[in-house]
Amino acid sequence: YYYNEDEFLSHLNKDHYHCHVCSDKYKYRYYKSYSNLQNHFFKSHYACREKQCEEQFVAFKTREELEAHNLSAHTKGGASSSQQSLSQLNVMALTGFNYGNAVSYTHLRAHETPEH
Repeated sequence: YYYNEDEFLSHLNKDHYHCHVCSDKYKYRYYKSYSNLQNHFFKSHYACREKQCEEQFVAFKTREELEAHNLSAHTKGGASSSQQSLSQLNVMALTGFNYGNAVSYTHLRAHETPEH
């Protein structure tokens, strides 16, 4: 048992996992293990499913943020190709208009809309 709130919060922060993506509304929600937090990322957010990212808490609030991450971190073909794709993605995100097949998302894994 913990004698005061500070000791309890210290325990939670030291021995449990907290979602860095969730808003302040969920700031006192903790997870017992990383696998529990990872399940939360997959259900409630847009988590990168690349092996090197799954182990490093890489998750985002929006699909656009995940797509930008995938383009910059996981796209083959060099930085100029990634930069061009990111620019096109930014136009789509800002305007809501898709210029045909301007950006190919075939390298991105299918992701369901998250629940919260």
